[in-house]
Amino acid sequence: MSQWQLDVAKLAGMVDAMRRLQKLKQWELANKLGISASVVSRLNQGHRPDADALTAICMWLNADLRHYAKSNEDDDD
Repeated sequence: MSQWQLDVAKLAGMVDAMRRLQKLKQWELANKLGISASVVSRLNQGHRPDADALTAICMWLNADLRHYAKSNEDDDD
């Protein structure tokens, strides 16, 4: 098992905050990013996006993926 995992809740929270700030509906955000609306919806439900969707999301957020990574060791606390 990898030492690092995607912090889906943190990513989803930022995506939702930025989407609301830009006054976009989920489907509008999906169209803007070139991903399906179901990816945005599933992210909000705690599902990991695929690599291409994750890349598009991070580019839109202008964020480094490391910001949304968490160490498995963090779960031991």
